[in-house]
Amino acid sequence: MGALTVLITGASGRLGQVCVAEALARGYNVRALSRSGVSPAGGEIVQADLSCDPLKPALDGVDAILHLAAGMTGNAEDIERDTGLATMRLLSAAKLSGTPKIVLAGSIGVYGIASVEEGHVVNEHSPVETEPEGRDSYTRSKIAQELMIRESGLPFQILRIGAIWGPGQLWNAHLGIAKGPLLVRVGNEGQIPLAHITRAAEAMVAAITYDGPDRVFNITDDDLPDRIRYLKALYASGWPKMIVPISWRLLDRIAAPTGRRGLLNRPTLHARMKPVAWSNKRSLSALNLSSQPGFDALMSDALAQEVRA
Repeated sequence: MGALTVLITGASGRLGQVCVAEALARGYNVRALSRSGVSPAGGEIVQADLSCDPLKPALDGVDAILHLAAGMTGNAEDIERDTGLATMRLLSAAKLSGTPKIVLAGSIGVYGIASVEEGHVVNEHSPVETEPEGRDSYTRSKIAQELMIRESGLPFQILRIGAIWGPGQLWNAHLGIAKGPLLVRVGNEGQIPLAHITRAAEAMVAAITYDGPDRVFNITDDDLPDRIRYLKALYASGWPKMIVPISWRLLDRIAAPTGRRGLLNRPTLHARMKPVAWSNKRSLSALNLSSQPGFDALMSDALAQEVRA
């Protein structure tokens, strides 16, 4: 039997490029699909917009799909088109083509952190958000996307990936509120659910051949820092110039149950700042992920690469 053929959507994105390189390194035949028709990491390039273009040619002979394409920014309509509509059309085409498996790049943002206590260890059995109307458009789209995958009838794995970081991507929304050189650091207790880009890509590609019973995996780093530790390591980059700490509990007292933007919206505040811990034990074992350097070594490497760039 020859090498498996894998379609990777969102292949020109930051994570997509690393997934393409990882899949090629493992000997897969890779079709790199993107709207731009560009795949810096290689593979057979397929230019297509999942929300409107014919998809059958891209899926002919495909053994598995790594579905990374999603709307990250923009208004609700843009995100729904690039996530919801795109996923619906991809699943319909996959079923017609006989594609046996899909691996979704999901998000840890789908968890309903407001419904758990401080100190809770978030694992794959933790509750998913039950009131998505109180969350932002991106989170709502990822919750709906998971439901589409589950109802598709296709074999699947959903990888709920943490805040992706690495060289060139050191900011994340779990740190606080950034205003130029100033950072308002919201709280400190609890772990930042980081997922280094190499860990996320390795997990996505490893899931192609996983044939066990589990369908959902948390993908985070092994060594998760709190905010003070993260910012202390980041300080070598020259940012932030000033940090103003504020208690997340103070914001919780003045945040609205829903309807406001950003951290003054209580569900968003809890999802990003509530002091909880994160477990990746299931993915480490089932996907046989490689050992990972500690956080400080990864940050040092990321900063060094930025200097060289």
